[in-house]
Amino acid sequence: MKLYSLFTFAGPVMLAARYFNIFPKANYALLFAYTLYFALTSIFLFLFIRFVPYTHHTKYLALGMLETIVIFLSIVPGISVFILYVLVPILSCVYYNKRFTYRVFIACYIMMMISLYIRSCAAQPYPAGALYGIRWFITYGTGATLEYVFCVILMYNVVSTAHASLQKQYEQDIRIRDMQTKLIAGFANLVESKDYTTGEHIKRTSKYVRRICLKLRELGYYTDELTDEVIDTMVKAAPLHDLGKISIPEDILAKQGPLTEQEFDMIRKHPLYGANLIEKYLSGIETDEYTETARAMTLGHHEWWNGEGYPQHVSGTDIPLAARIMAAADVLDALLSKRPYKEALSVDETVNSIKRLSGRQFDPKVVEAVEAIRSSLVEA
Repeated sequence: MKLYSLFTFAGPVMLAARYFNIFPKANYALLFAYTLYFALTSIFLFLFIRFVPYTHHTKYLALGMLETIVIFLSIVPGISVFILYVLVPILSCVYYNKRFTYRVFIACYIMMMISLYIRSCAAQPYPAGALYGIRWFITYGTGATLEYVFCVILMYNVVSTAHASLQKQYEQDIRIRDMQTKLIAGFANLVESKDYTTGEHIKRTSKYVRRICLKLRELGYYTDELTDEVIDTMVKAAPLHDLGKISIPEDILAKQGPLTEQEFDMIRKHPLYGANLIEKYLSGIETDEYTETARAMTLGHHEWWNGEGYPQHVSGTDIPLAARIMAAADVLDALLSKRPYKEALSVDETVNSIKRLSGRQFDPKVVEAVEAIRSSLVEA
């Protein structure tokens, strides 16, 4: 559609060329008709794509209308753009459909021969020469056929080779991504095997991370940072935020009742353990953006807005945005869920508890987003 629309400018360009005698034999009326035709068909094609999207008829319609322009430019005296005969067949190659290209190839060849025949019937064929009538048609038709077939076959093979290479690379990329997904799932399962509350927790927090991110953007906060790609990366990285718990003894993780100071000190180290594991095992496997996001969320999801968190005691916007969002999602699910050491809170109690910690433990903007998604939260 975009390529087709570009040809709309050919009309005014040819009119200007006629004005400056570049195409001295071209007829103004025909050029105006061409320009009007292209403008109207461009509008029609735009409306067709808008109201009938995702249909295979679009490519036939667009290339068909484009071929009519090619024929027009080929038979109008004073213009005669020969090379355009191969334009539509070559464009059909980019659909990577051999049957489709074959159909276009045959149809456009027939149209080319018809246009050559029309030109041969003129009083003086253009470009002018010693040959006239059927002899001109046979001579130019033979030359055009050889050129047409050679150009289309060459281009089709070039495009097919490029497509095969890209397809192979794409399939390899899919396999690598599947391996990465399985590796990440394996990490998450390791955490689940250590702490039975964590398995469902990491799934729910991923959902909360997405909801909070989308709501922040809807509220007009951090819009430059929260692109679709960044949000997807955060959601994908969220399950690893408690990865460091695999280094914590099971009797501490599953302990009934309050932890001792020594046990709590050990718990405080799990963000460091998790960040180290991500840096050690994911660097070079996942993208830099993913690894950095996962590390930031793991290391910083227990940091507080006022600096009283752990393990690094950073504060405010020095805490990465991903970690600030993860912190709210983590506590949100922890309060809504039943744990060995506590009962679950209601949605209202949970949101009110987080609101009370706005500006102290949590980023106030993130808290505002949590409050805005209250109605979508489900009690565990």
